[in-house]
Amino acid sequence: MFGFEKNDRANISDEELEGLQTLASDLLALTTKQLDKAVDDGMLQEICQ
Repeated sequence: MFGFEKNDRANISDEELEGLQTLASDLLALTTKQLDKAVDDGMLQEICQ
């Protein structure tokens, strides 16, 4: 997944939207323990702002 400034790109494609919706569904189904393990394993990165 990548981020971009809104003025750099007008929108995402239908295929990208479907993929992001699937990813969001999968991530929301994870337990706290599973999320912590994914971060520890380097599969996910927590971004704090």
